[in-house]
Amino acid sequence: GDTWEYPLWVIIQENHKNSVRFEHINVKNTSKKSANQDYQQFTPCLILAKDTSTVKNQKIVFKDNIYLRQWSKKGTSIFVEE
Repeated sequence: GDTWEYPLWVIIQENHKNSVRFEHINVKNTSKKSANQDYQQFTPCLILAKDTSTVKNQKIVFKDNIYLRQWSKKGTSIFVEE
């Protein structure tokens, strides 16, 4: 489930004056079909990936942007736009 990310939302939003936006990307299930216009225009500044054992390379490509792995621990990684 997604419950692991809710405390992260609170911590990040408490420490940033600007709004912070979270989106699920590269979704492989049926919720992918319901992506709205806001999502279509969304380009993340970084990607937090859980269970990165499925990410074979040190990068993720999303909407023609390349994100490089900058940190990884116990199956969770942070990828930052190149």
